[in-house]
Amino acid sequence: MRVIALVAAALSQAPAFDRTSATAFDAAFQAAADEALLSFDAKSSFVFGFPSSCSGSPPGWWNTANGLTALALKDLRRGDSANKPLLRAALGKHVGDCPSLRPTQNLFNDDQLWWLLLATEMAHLDGADARWLGAARAGWAEVVQCVTHDCGTAVTWQRQAGPSGGCVPTTAASNGGYKASIANSLLMLVSAKLHELTGEASYLAMADGLWGWLQSAVLDASTGLVHDGVEQGSACKLRTGFWSYNVGVPVAALATLYGSTRNATYLEAGAALAQAGMRYFADSGGVCRETACEGKGSCGCDGNEFRGPFVRGLSSLFQWNRDAAIGSFINRTLTSALAHDCNARWQFQEHWAGPYDMQATTDTQLPVLDLFASAYVVAFP
Repeated sequence: MRVIALVAAALSQAPAFDRTSATAFDAAFQAAADEALLSFDAKSSFVFGFPSSCSGSPPGWWNTANGLTALALKDLRRGDSANKPLLRAALGKHVGDCPSLRPTQNLFNDDQLWWLLLATEMAHLDGADARWLGAARAGWAEVVQCVTHDCGTAVTWQRQAGPSGGCVPTTAASNGGYKASIANSLLMLVSAKLHELTGEASYLAMADGLWGWLQSAVLDASTGLVHDGVEQGSACKLRTGFWSYNVGVPVAALATLYGSTRNATYLEAGAALAQAGMRYFADSGGVCRETACEGKGSCGCDGNEFRGPFVRGLSSLFQWNRDAAIGSFINRTLTSALAHDCNARWQFQEHWAGPYDMQATTDTQLPVLDLFASAYVVAFP
């Protein structure tokens, strides 16, 4: 386990990584990725293996997009192409099946938007291939058809299954009209990414409008955190509850908007949201945790994944403001995961602060890839 010791030592000294520790860091990331990829079907479905009991349409679909996004970000941030062949094969297969990255059984706009986010990252990593930007554009145009004006102008959570995949009517009896924070923050992020890639004003307008909705509809004034969403047909009732990815995704969107516009208000808003998130989604030792479920053992396949987009969003902001608190939070969390949450096979389980008390599964392994990819920003400025 000498690699773990080298990585932990390097994290304590970041950003001053020397060649030895950088090589160890790359080896650690790849070892963790290889363990996750044992469940990846690289011949048929190009999806990570998840139990049928997991949510998503199909199960593991949205989680897979996050795992592959972590691989893409590692290559982008390290300046190499180690994962590009796998990413090209996987995303190419899904784009070939559906140019908008929505399989016919998909029921949720956020599930599709995770894939559109991956497509925008691939447009940066592999920009010579027009398929990635084309898919992101096509999927965006499909999702925005579900934007309605009830309870604020925002996208609904659910869609119809099948080839047409139309939007579910926003009736009181239908959960499909629910306006989930994650779907809207993802649409904000994908819109910001598309504006970054194309400079087109329509994408910026959509991102700005959704940030306005998030602020007015679901941002909690007392904590600075984002609630889970708004129920249409019930007097716009707020669905309370705080999940880490509902903070991390809009932070990433605000960082992206700052990058393409240099409007400092985006950076300030992202910093305030990030600070609120780091206060709430941390244990007594300052290590990232999913506060709502981790101590209860009730996170399940989805909840285990949420911390990945959270730390990823923090790292996107760190690229612009070099906030020492963010750097320390990410480094401390990865150092803890290496010391207390990792076995000799580079398998990580649910609790990044330890103890190692359950079997590692795909849903506990994938968010660690996001944690590594986030630490690359801190370690390799």
